[in-house]
Amino acid sequence: MDDFTLPSTNWDVLVLETGVKPSLLAVSLSRAGKKVLQLDPNSYYGSNEAAFSLDELESWASTLPSDSPFSHASTERRTTIARPRGYTLTLAPHLVYWGSNLLELLRGVDMTTAFTWQAVGSWWVYLTDAAVAEQAGSTGLGGVLVDAGVKAVKVGGTIRKKGGWNKGRKKSRDVQSEVVGEESLPELQKSTEFSSLRRLGELREVPCTFEDVAWSPDLQDRDRGYLGGFLRFVMKCGDPEDTKHHQLLQDHAETSLTDFLTTVYPLPPFTIASLHSLTLLPTPPHKTPLRVAIAALTAHVNSIGRIPDIRSSAALTIAYGGSAELCQVWSRGAAVAGGLNVLSRGITSIQGGEDKLSVSLSNGETVTADWVITSSTSSSGATTSLAKGIFIVTAPLNSLFSRKSEADRIVPNAVVLTFPVGSLEVEGAKNESPVYIIAHSSGTGECGKDEAVLYTSTLHPQPLGYTFSDIAVKRVLEACGEEGAEVAFVCRYTQSFSAEEVQGEGRVVALKQMGGELAFDENVVEECKAVYERIVGTREGFLEMGEEMRRQYVENEE
Repeated sequence: MDDFTLPSTNWDVLVLETGVKPSLLAVSLSRAGKKVLQLDPNSYYGSNEAAFSLDELESWASTLPSDSPFSHASTERRTTIARPRGYTLTLAPHLVYWGSNLLELLRGVDMTTAFTWQAVGSWWVYLTDAAVAEQAGSTGLGGVLVDAGVKAVKVGGTIRKKGGWNKGRKKSRDVQSEVVGEESLPELQKSTEFSSLRRLGELREVPCTFEDVAWSPDLQDRDRGYLGGFLRFVMKCGDPEDTKHHQLLQDHAETSLTDFLTTVYPLPPFTIASLHSLTLLPTPPHKTPLRVAIAALTAHVNSIGRIPDIRSSAALTIAYGGSAELCQVWSRGAAVAGGLNVLSRGITSIQGGEDKLSVSLSNGETVTADWVITSSTSSSGATTSLAKGIFIVTAPLNSLFSRKSEADRIVPNAVVLTFPVGSLEVEGAKNESPVYIIAHSSGTGECGKDEAVLYTSTLHPQPLGYTFSDIAVKRVLEACGEEGAEVAFVCRYTQSFSAEEVQGEGRVVALKQMGGELAFDENVVEECKAVYERIVGTREGFLEMGEEMRRQYVENEE
């Protein structure tokens, strides 16, 4: 589109790139009546949060520019791919918690129906029997009283509802599998009559509710008390009137999650690994400050039991490319509101003026704008790099996506799997950081009917990070045990995130880079609202349609 001549050289706001943040600001400012030009030097929408067909992903991996945050990319077709253009493979398979400010924003402007939401089911963690047998050796104070309460829950084979955690659950624990075709799959193992936690080989569901804690076959009663106490601590930390737990958090804010859970709530190592998996943080638990872990855990536990139709779930994902779909919808929304999107065109220079900024574009054109929104550029400071992978699997992996509870009325189309520190080994070297896998079924629209897509991420640098990811995927396929399950295609790449940011000045606004979090970053909405306020003068009306625009939108929909 580089030969396209702009209809105007004078704009209120020029937005560079079509990633999540620029696109959210483009649509919000356009709906606020600003004349917005949105450019992207790439030939596709989404920037660092883009989604591609298989052919497009291969092209992307082979043509990365030297200044890209992506590097060491490669692709491999291991079997014949019948419909390579039928895939939607994303660089940003973010999970969105039910209690997130993103969903709150979309609900407030009646925009949730612009996306297809899919439930994220179980969190699975890879733990051998030997790892589970290792017990904690210290004595702490956190679970003494709770221990008695957890035991009381088990009396008589009944389960009491506690604090909204088990909202919508039925008392019967005889969970029946309802996924078509599961009869030929390995049976999900249950060690007790009332256990709601399942196993697939060495993959175990993570206990994240009081009900799970009460019936987990891997926990001793002493551990149930401490784990229940810690979960209560996480819940209480969100209560501003609970000074006791706030003070405890403040006193241990910089203590590592591991140290805190081996002293205050002395739990066995496998339980610490399970709890850490719920944070989705790339750092290992012994290097994760408690304040960071609690913030991530709070987002998870506060969302449990709140999603209609699947109360056992805490999070959602967006079909057809995760956060890439946010970029697409918001960029189109900016155009509908009167803005203009132009791909394959970037900015070469910005010059300040008395009234307007003069902006030179990559095709030789010069435009003026009151404001320019760019992405911050990294300085020479330290960076964090994640080794990532996209694996297409030739089997649906139905056993991963089955319902956890009989009260769940829908089948999840995504799950999280974690391989904790020390669970993977190659040539004598063990993984020092967790390896995460976000698995998507064909219900997300990202692959064929009898396939699945596995997205891997680890703080381990390549090439070892790639190798650990390969091993983790292999173990998932072995645990599922589905006939014909193999990797048909894999894309590996490294994504770097700068620890330092070079901010814009005056009327040039530089947005911070999105981090490498697997859950949608809560800071995105807040930062975009702050920039909107800086330009418009108020936060009121952010992302909202005006009455005339809403009327036209309704007419077009009808």
